[in-house]
Amino acid sequence: MKLIFSYLKHSWKAVILIIILLSAKVVSDLALPYFTSIIVNVGIQQSGIESAVPEYLPASEYDALISLYGSTVEDIYTPEGDQYRLNTEPDASITELFTDHYAQTSAAETSAKRLSAIESIKDIYADAGIDLQSMQTQYILSKGLLMILITIAGAGAMIGASYIASTVAAKTGYNLRKQVFNNVLSFHQREIDAFGTPTLITRSTNDVTQIQNSLTMVLRVVFLAPLMGIGGVIQVIATGTPLAWTIALSVAILIATILTMFRLVMPKFKRRQILIDKINGTLRESLKGLLVIRSFSRQKQEIRKFENVNEETTAISLFVNRAMSAMHPIIMLIMNLTAILIVYAGAPIVLKGNMQVGDIMAFIQYAMMIIMSFMMISMLSIMLPRAAISAQRVQEILDTRAAIQDGKKDLLPTESKGRELSFKDVSFTFPGADTPALENITCTFGAGSVTGIIGSTGAGKSTLLNLIPRFIEPQRGSVSIDGTDISELKLHSLRASIGLVPQSSYLFSGPVADNISFPAKGAEQEKVADAAADADAAGFIGEKEGGYESIITSSGTNLSGGQRQRVAIARALYAHSPILIFDDSFSAVDSRTERSIRSRLAEHHSGSTMIIVSQKVSTIRNSDSIIVLDEGRIVSQGTHEELMKSCLIYQEIARSQSSNKEVGA
Repeated sequence: MKLIFSYLKHSWKAVILIIILLSAKVVSDLALPYFTSIIVNVGIQQSGIESAVPEYLPASEYDALISLYGSTVEDIYTPEGDQYRLNTEPDASITELFTDHYAQTSAAETSAKRLSAIESIKDIYADAGIDLQSMQTQYILSKGLLMILITIAGAGAMIGASYIASTVAAKTGYNLRKQVFNNVLSFHQREIDAFGTPTLITRSTNDVTQIQNSLTMVLRVVFLAPLMGIGGVIQVIATGTPLAWTIALSVAILIATILTMFRLVMPKFKRRQILIDKINGTLRESLKGLLVIRSFSRQKQEIRKFENVNEETTAISLFVNRAMSAMHPIIMLIMNLTAILIVYAGAPIVLKGNMQVGDIMAFIQYAMMIIMSFMMISMLSIMLPRAAISAQRVQEILDTRAAIQDGKKDLLPTESKGRELSFKDVSFTFPGADTPALENITCTFGAGSVTGIIGSTGAGKSTLLNLIPRFIEPQRGSVSIDGTDISELKLHSLRASIGLVPQSSYLFSGPVADNISFPAKGAEQEKVADAAADADAAGFIGEKEGGYESIITSSGTNLSGGQRQRVAIARALYAHSPILIFDDSFSAVDSRTERSIRSRLAEHHSGSTMIIVSQKVSTIRNSDSIIVLDEGRIVSQGTHEELMKSCLIYQEIARSQSSNKEVGA
């Protein structure tokens, strides 16, 4: 719970304003039962006559009272024509005096005596020619108008509080989504694998929305309910009626009902959040592997797998929704039974004259307020744990720090266009793996050189490349650029110096130009065209309607594999980075296109340090140096000609792809 409220610390001014507005709302609500009571008691039962001390007295009645009470009456009445008008607010002793005088009953109860006295005063007013009907109507209308104004004021305060609460909750949700997204962007593969992509999506959307919706209710209810409950109790005590036990009984039954529901529903909420993660994961996996599923006609099996998760989620959701739906009628039943109980228990008291009908009505309204406040607090006790679960899940992301931390140094300027890369005794093992992916790697990529890397599948080629931009960290050894350990460099400075074409040519939805100029803040048309030409992509881009402004769909699904790969190469070439890394980046293009790209690279990017991973000897044979990897180790390094003489693995790869004459054997 503390975690949820901590999200409000930056909005404390708004919270204070909400409390003020809700206090005004409570004062308004608490005032309405009082006015209902006096309209019934005074306006209806007493014809608008508020006090047992008459406001007007005929001369004959005045003289009779003077003869009995002397100066006590003379001091409070002033002559007005042929009548006498009350000139001051009578105190309790005078009111009691007049009540005893006019009461036509010997009952000890104050209410009964007052009502009897009022009946006598009605006769006095009638004799004085006062229109009792008009007095009653005026009284009821004046109090009714005041009730309308109070209601409008209370509604305005509630609308204002709700508006501010919604705004604060929406801003909190915005900030949480922003913080989560920013932190996830700092994650590396280890952190992403630890959480899982589906749960990261769920926590960034569903859980944050749950927190936002809960905060809206919290800001309205967590302050309103206690204020209303305490105010209702104070008003009930002020009535001095012996019916408080009815409210205590109703509240006890309500709390028992809520606690029972709470114990039934809360475990289901936790399970449902986990299942939502599972649904997202299953759906994401099926959509990404749709072609494979169709290729092997596994649609029915995938549908069954999804249905299993979906059915469990539906069953839990139905249980939760039915339980929550049952809450409203149960609570309404308790409230209505409470009203009946109050009327039943209060009827004898009214008959005895200890209470008036209006007082019973006010008591019922105050009882409903108290029960409603407990109901809101109880409902909040169900909502808050749900939000707390979501808050914990979100906070886990916010508290997670990427294992790869930013360094403090910037790359120093250099006269050379390329940069020197050095690996010194580098070893790396994937978490949970039994054998290292790389072991004792020591090599140097000279500034401006072209180095090829070849090896069988799983030899560690991509792993080696991922160490350079610090996508992963070696467990032993070091990687340096121009003599500076990359762990000491700022990540932005390091990665800004690298143009990378990964194995998977991922493209973003949007114009072609934006994808090519992705490394920079803004697209420069000339540079975009040059990069596309160097990647041999200008031709097919020019043929598209809209050219460089034509839209690429998400993941580049409206392009062929070769087209996606060439756009990805153009993106890496756009910034003319000092280090260019091609991770099997020519696998989807034909030999002619590959030769064209390599020719452009040699012509326009010859000063950059290039590292080319490929499964094809033809792609790397003209490199200044070729590294042969096998099972995570460097087994040989040299030129194509040298390796054809000295490295058996390289010879086997080369001869499996071409004739002896083509490979230079």
